[in-house]
Amino acid sequence: MVIIADASPLISLAICDCLHILALLFDDVKVSRSVYDEVTIPNKPKSEELKHFLQKMVIDLTVDNYIIGGSSIDEGELSSIALYKQLQANYLLIDEKAGRRIAKLNRVKIIVICKN
Repeated sequence: MVIIADASPLISLAICDCLHILALLFDDVKVSRSVYDEVTIPNKPKSEELKHFLQKMVIDLTVDNYIIGGSSIDEGELSSIALYKQLQANYLLIDEKAGRRIAKLNRVKIIVICKN
């Protein structure tokens, strides 16, 4: 099973030392380059841990215009939804309300660990 992870859930899992749960639950975890860049900003909580954890999970992609309503969400969420579609993933791990709305609009199966 393949899951695409957005930034905030990754940071939340890292803060509670639970990143390993992703590997236990899913065969493959992938993140977009935008999400990787966002979570590995120096001095951001758990940035070094996330840099190490995600280093082989990063996918570069071009965000196509086939995402419905994508103008209302940030680059990380937009690229996560695009990556989900590109890889035909099983789930998207996301928390932001606007991102969840756009994901549902685009028929993306989501998992929410924190609700904002």
